[in-house]
Amino acid sequence: MARYALRATPAAPSKARETVRELLVAWGYPELCDTAMLLTSELVTNAVRHAGTRVHLVVQRLPAGGIRLAVSDAAPGDWPQVNKPGVDQESGRGMWLVDKLSNSWGTTRGRSGKTVWFELLVEPAVVEEGA
Repeated sequence: MARYALRATPAAPSKARETVRELLVAWGYPELCDTAMLLTSELVTNAVRHAGTRVHLVVQRLPAGGIRLAVSDAAPGDWPQVNKPGVDQESGRGMWLVDKLSNSWGTTRGRSGKTVWFELLVEPAVVEEGA
């Protein structure tokens, strides 16, 4: 498990993306990097924009292969909602992307604030018989 704390600044999503990329490569999950970086960026951006508090990032390996990534902030409200964005909308796609690209996701309420998490699983390799 890896834990990181980020200040609520415009640079936080970029720092989180780079941290996740380095961690997943080190753990042997390079195939999860692109999706994990995108979804991490969306969750951290939401936390910075809507909560404005210190952001905590926790990444865990899953026993079946893959990761669970959680982003926590200290704001009690503003639960994320999945809205299908219109073609002309400039924002509002974050949770829609999390919903569509992750294997599962959810939210939990903490003593002070909330956590939004997602899981990405490594797809098992398909081996054709006689190959």
